[in-house]
Amino acid sequence: ATITFGIQEGKYRMILRMFEYLGHPVKSIKRTGFGLVKLDRDLMPGQWRVMSPKEIRRLKGPTILKKPQSHPSDRKAELEEIERGFSSDIRGFDMNQDLSQLDYFAQKADQEDE
Repeated sequence: ATITFGIQEGKYRMILRMFEYLGHPVKSIKRTGFGLVKLDRDLMPGQWRVMSPKEIRRLKGPTILKKPQSHPSDRKAELEEIERGFSSDIRGFDMNQDLSQLDYFAQKADQEDE
């Protein structure tokens, strides 16, 4: 049988544990979406695609397009503190590259809204 359902927050192996508790074996699980973003049907396991500006807006909401209220030097200090705090956890993550990609998509979203 195929069962379809949605969950707000999935913990590690939550679905498998729920069905195990009910005594129902699980052969496979397929994620069909994340938040308001629906995955393409032809996207195979392990594959990925670039999100559209519209999808980014749906996930981030209006916060991605807001102009910061604080002084630039305050924001720089906050960013440096965040980078220091996560540096051990995000090996291989290029903050400058990822932020520039985010800026690119935010600009595209602005153009799309015009």
